[in-house]
Amino acid sequence: PWVDIAYYKGLKRNALTLFIDRYFEKTTLEAAEHIVFVTEFTKKDFVDKYPSIRDKSHVIYWGYDEDMFESLTGDSRKNEELVIVHAGNIFDFQNPAKLWATLKKMSDEGQKISIRFIGTVSPAVSRAIEENGLQEMTNYMGFLPYKEMLQQLSGADFLLVCPSEKRHIPGKLFEYLRIGKPILAIGEKNEEVAEILQKAQAGRFFSFDESPEAYLLNRTASNTNKNYIESFERKNLTKKLAAILQREK
Repeated sequence: PWVDIAYYKGLKRNALTLFIDRYFEKTTLEAAEHIVFVTEFTKKDFVDKYPSIRDKSHVIYWGYDEDMFESLTGDSRKNEELVIVHAGNIFDFQNPAKLWATLKKMSDEGQKISIRFIGTVSPAVSRAIEENGLQEMTNYMGFLPYKEMLQQLSGADFLLVCPSEKRHIPGKLFEYLRIGKPILAIGEKNEEVAEILQKAQAGRFFSFDESPEAYLLNRTASNTNKNYIESFERKNLTKKLAAILQREK
């Protein structure tokens, strides 16, 4: 999204800036021969706004690069503690407050828990961690080399992702799918993420006000739909892009 991207939540923007943004958004889309969106709901949003772009609009997901997973060592150990890993940036408006309360309850009942953040963590999220007494079981790892990040994902019991709106599919979701560990998605209503998880047999989607406790307690190994997940491999996505580029205007 351009004019109404989620990053602008809570920001009052200058009217002139908005006018200029809307002008460039409209003229850029109308002048393009082809438009590629990274989610179906983003495409729908723009086509609803500019119906003239319908026939030249396409969707190609972010996907993952299979070559990066070749030397990755698997992790079949059974953790005594429940390891939850979030990779990438997490912002204030993505804070899964109900999850922290659920983990606090589970910890009080004797469950050992390890929360690991790779990347940046917003003040609201770190504050919520502290307010729930989870700081001692939380590791803020910062940014890691890509291969090291993938290795951390492979050692998790659950991979956390927080889609913030219906158009938002975080790029990390596809690396999560490839890793094959259960995915815990928590966010606003996001039918597209929920559908991808269902088709991949890779995890569950919860709204911000739902407790995922039952899902977290059922630590069964994933039996993912590998054929579906392989459709997001970037060599396959590049074929889709090539087909678009070869079309006539």
